[in-house]
Amino acid sequence: MNNPFASLGVDYEEDTSTNNLDRKLKKLKRKQLKNPTEERAAKIKELDLIINPPKYNKKDKEKDKSDDDILEEAYKKNNSYWKKQERLKKYFEQMEKQEKEERDAARKKAKEDKINNKKIRIGQNIKDTMVIPCDIIQFISIPPKKDVYRKLVLKYHPDKGGDEEYFKIINNHMN
Repeated sequence: MNNPFASLGVDYEEDTSTNNLDRKLKKLKRKQLKNPTEERAAKIKELDLIINPPKYNKKDKEKDKSDDDILEEAYKKNNSYWKKQERLKKYFEQMEKQEKEERDAARKKAKEDKINNKKIRIGQNIKDTMVIPCDIIQFISIPPKKDVYRKLVLKYHPDKGGDEEYFKIINNHMN
């Protein structure tokens, strides 16, 4: 029996009948076993690499490097980012320092104000000078209110350990 397709100019070395690469590879390997050639061996290697690519693992490559090398490489790769982070860190440290100084100055000033404003001197001579607390001065500066009066009377009553002069001032303003 003659092959009816023998008259067609078909290259039996290259399999064009299918796009299935696994099938092509198996067929080439069978042919290679029967009739080995270097071209076919190269083609088998090429197809084998296409079908089963070598697995590249970053961890394998990084195992050769030390931790310091990896960090140095990452630093070089993202140098602008790290410089920006350093600048931001310095900026925030400077701002914290400045805020702390401002808070300390405000506390110191408040402490001084508290000491200075607690009592006000009335009189021209040192002998005539009388020191009056701020809460009594505020009470005197507004129209008399019973609730404020009661608090001050309890605070400055001589029987409760208060000053008699302050008590007289509070009573005179209320009456």
